[in-house]
Amino acid sequence: EARAARRGLWSIPNPMAPWDFRHKGKSQPVGDLNGDEVMVCNSQGAKTYHKKMCTGLSRCNKGISKLSKSSAESQGRKACGYCY
Repeated sequence: EARAARRGLWSIPNPMAPWDFRHKGKSQPVGDLNGDEVMVCNSQGAKTYHKKMCTGLSRCNKGISKLSKSSAESQGRKACGYCY
């Protein structure tokens, strides 16, 4: 409602969403990615792939790997809801 009415923090140009602000600096970058590469959490239950600086990666505590997007999809992984 506040965002739609452009009140509070939503009134400034290019506001950062509170859920992104809370995770600021906690993303885990791993080198440069080319256009077909994605990041995946090595956790056994992880089912998504991410862009390099996704805040969703901050929850991963089993390490992060770089894969091709097609390889991640062949493992049954879906695009992350935060970064895609």
